[in-house]
Amino acid sequence: MKTSRTDRGLRTAIGLQLLLLGVALMLWQLWASPPQVVPAGVIATLIIVPLAGLLPGIILGWPRVGGVWAPLMLLFYFTWGMTETVANADERNWAIVVTLLSISAFSTALFYAARHRRPRRQLSDSR
Repeated sequence: MKTSRTDRGLRTAIGLQLLLLGVALMLWQLWASPPQVVPAGVIATLIIVPLAGLLPGIILGWPRVGGVWAPLMLLFYFTWGMTETVANADERNWAIVVTLLSISAFSTALFYAARHRRPRRQLSDSR
């Protein structure tokens, strides 16, 4: 299957945005406000595994992963960022960064999905 430059660019953009989101979350949760109760390894695993699970499908160009699963997973990070923005004044700057990165990756993934939308099948007229 031949891919266009736009598709490769969108896949690269989604991948880089996911990596930036992961780095921002790791810096926020492990460096800026280290966990008090839960071990840092558990926090790191819960943050990175969902994002890392999307990367192979995005790199290989699977439209379902890049266009369906990525936006679905990114809604969780968006919700987390928005909740922390409103509820936690001490962490507001980090939460805004996470929210903006998740919105950016979400919109890029939706644009990628729109480019790979299957055409609708015409219903046959059975009269």
